[in-house]
Amino acid sequence: MIEYRNISKRYAGHDVIESLSLTVPSGEFVVLIGPSGCGKSTLLKMLNRLVTPSDGDILLGGTRLNEMPLTKLRRQIGYVIQSTGLFPHWTVAKNIATVPRLLGWSPAKIEARTEQLMQQLDLLPSSYYWDKYPHELSGGQAQRVGVARALASDPDILLMDEPFGALDPITREALQREVRDIQRQTGKTVIFVTHDMDEALALADKIAIMQSGQLVQFDTPVEILINPANAFVEAFVGQSDLGLKLLSQRQVVQYTQPAKQRSDDAGHHWVVDAQNQPKALHGGKLRDDRREVITAVDAQWVAEPSMTMKEALSRMVWYRVAVLPVVGAGGELIGEVALSSIMEPPK
Repeated sequence: MIEYRNISKRYAGHDVIESLSLTVPSGEFVVLIGPSGCGKSTLLKMLNRLVTPSDGDILLGGTRLNEMPLTKLRRQIGYVIQSTGLFPHWTVAKNIATVPRLLGWSPAKIEARTEQLMQQLDLLPSSYYWDKYPHELSGGQAQRVGVARALASDPDILLMDEPFGALDPITREALQREVRDIQRQTGKTVIFVTHDMDEALALADKIAIMQSGQLVQFDTPVEILINPANAFVEAFVGQSDLGLKLLSQRQVVQYTQPAKQRSDDAGHHWVVDAQNQPKALHGGKLRDDRREVITAVDAQWVAEPSMTMKEALSRMVWYRVAVLPVVGAGGELIGEVALSSIMEPPK
């Protein structure tokens, strides 16, 4: 557990952080967000002692940070920044292995861990990237290496300071998914700084919204969307697409209904193959000319249980369908999700 207790940071008599208290439970993904200059990066950097508080205490697992040896502290906290900070004269593999080498890991253990992280972060084939240098990588590839380096020693805590801000949208979304998946699999505590509310909603278990060095709300994404603490939070979250933001917090599994596989005149049913994979949507018979309507199921317009309802809605609109088949890990039909279900409360 991480505890900020009445933390303040002052520069030339000006409070950048003002009497802020915040508790981050172990294993949670917490996003710090707010406008430029609100103090979010300063708060993050206090945890690995790149910035020293003017007042207050920070505790890590019940121990004050200023009582912990600095080198030991930093080696147990992963740190990712926007500019990657890779050593330009080292290969990808050597960059990833930076901290494990400092910790005295054996070459075999280092190689196995490097290979594992390259697999998890889509640096494939690993043999292609192993001996590359940072200048030979794209921005997205370099940031993947930066994340892998931060995770290499398997730290309990990962600090990420606007790591994806300079990436293109496709690469950014892919890295968001990869980092979130790794966090869920490993149970690491992640503190992530961003100024992008959509990114915060996509990643966070809890969001800490800051304004002028103060914490104005710390809550789950859904609670922040539904019950903003004040007018600043309401404006910062944005109201024009609030419904879509809320759908980004709902999963398809919460709206999945049994799939219809029997025909009737007014409804629809799914046509499946021998492996129970959906191949077509049979629209029944139209009342006017009694023609049957059959739509082939494109692999791109199926839904998965873990997909957000915002993603499902986007696919419905794009493919002009009012219902999607929900499939399991093997592509088998396990249910359906309908456009009309969006208006219903989640299960």
